[in-house]
Amino acid sequence: MHLTINDMPTLTDNCVKVLVEKCPRISTVVFIGSPHISDCAFKALSACNLKKIRFEGNKRITDACFKYIDKNYPGINHIYMVDCKALTDSSLKSLSVLKQLTVLNLTKCIRISDAGLRQFLDGPASARLRELNLSNCSLLGDTSILRLSER
Repeated sequence: MHLTINDMPTLTDNCVKVLVEKCPRISTVVFIGSPHISDCAFKALSACNLKKIRFEGNKRITDACFKYIDKNYPGINHIYMVDCKALTDSSLKSLSVLKQLTVLNLTKCIRISDAGLRQFLDGPASARLRELNLSNCSLLGDTSILRLSER
């Protein structure tokens, strides 16, 4: 089951919790324009077998959400966390263990640096990765480009 809720600024973690209780077979979630969703939503979603997540423009999602992802969604294969400004290199470290990950989009996650990307590329997640989008991650430099070209 796919759950898409876009442009709903009043959506909260409690709403997500209730949705999961009623629909535990959710495999894809898309929350674009829902600024009140936080890491707590990922805890509620751990009851689901998520394969794909997509969030855009959220300032309340932090590195803690990726700790839920790496422990509770080992089969996840698509992660889109665009313009989530609180995400850092710790997020990439948590994601580095996801062996099924094929698509990772962290566009405009401005706190991601060369060190975080290096940790990610050294983990098993990079083996199956088909698509990596780090556009406008301004802390990434030439070191990251060289590292990617060695793959």
